[in-house]
Amino acid sequence: MPRWFQWGNCLPVEPSVARSVNQVIKRLAMEIPIITMQFTTILAAALSLITLTSALPQSTATGTACYDNCLSQRICIMSYPAGCYCMNDARAACATECKVGKPFLDSCDLINPIEPEVPIKPAPVKPKVCFDKCVSEWACIQSWPESCYCANGIKKRCADQCNYSGAKYQQCPATTAANVISV
Repeated sequence: MPRWFQWGNCLPVEPSVARSVNQVIKRLAMEIPIITMQFTTILAAALSLITLTSALPQSTATGTACYDNCLSQRICIMSYPAGCYCMNDARAACATECKVGKPFLDSCDLINPIEPEVPIKPAPVKPKVCFDKCVSEWACIQSWPESCYCANGIKKRCADQCNYSGAKYQQCPATTAANVISV
């Protein structure tokens, strides 16, 4: 079949319409051996049909598919209310882009925010428990006398942090400033 008969391959139309038009053109080409004025008129009518079909607005099913596809490509954060506003904006933009009716938009207002009845206070921790826990989280290198100064430094830091006054310090030998390690 000559290339100029294959109109469905050149125009953006639905495949079923293109097949129907191509079948009509093939049948006409077989029945009329010479291109006449009648064939040109019929061909012009067929082309008008194709142009008219491709210019029709999208069906509701196609618009819905476009809208669903558009929404699936948008990503909003999962926090409230920012995510709610983002999704509403995406719905409105996709409805405009796909030429469907006004979409359902969520209300993003906080109606009754939940607040605790009684403020939660942390359970008080005894200074000795706090001190023991703090000291157990540290370690010193086991080299004398540096380990003695290190252990005393940890005890002092934890006693200050936990408001504990019963820390027992080791007696460390006097050293020069060169071999004292601070924590």
